[in-house]
Amino acid sequence: MWMARLSLIFGLLSGCAMLSSGPDSAVRAYFTAVQAGDEAATRQHVATACQGRPLAKGAPGKVLFVPVQMSRLDIAVVSDDGERALVAYEYEGTATSDKVDETVNVLGAEVELKVEGMTVGTVTRSGEFQMVRESGAWKISC
Repeated sequence: MWMARLSLIFGLLSGCAMLSSGPDSAVRAYFTAVQAGDEAATRQHVATACQGRPLAKGAPGKVLFVPVQMSRLDIAVVSDDGERALVAYEYEGTATSDKVDETVNVLGAEVELKVEGMTVGTVTRSGEFQMVRESGAWKISC
């Protein structure tokens, strides 16, 4: 009997956790991956149809992935109908990149990019992400 109650409690807690992971949580997870410099994790928060495409003006991790060390991140859900949402963000931080020597696709053209290392001073960017549900999870759309 006590095992059944324990299972019920864990089931309810799991359900609550699922309900609390809204589109703002997905955007926060995206920016956490950007800050960690984890390009693969960043891509996990982007809709499949949008992989490799610009997401939003001012959004990090678009064409060439550059991690941003954020000193401030504000996120707010503007609208949410359960399947589509609009999430506003504003961040402040510093972008730093190690040596870059790779070819990237810029507007359909292959461009060879060589940089010994760069640091961009403190920047503030804001924008909005269109969000969609994909396989039950919130993803950033393009």
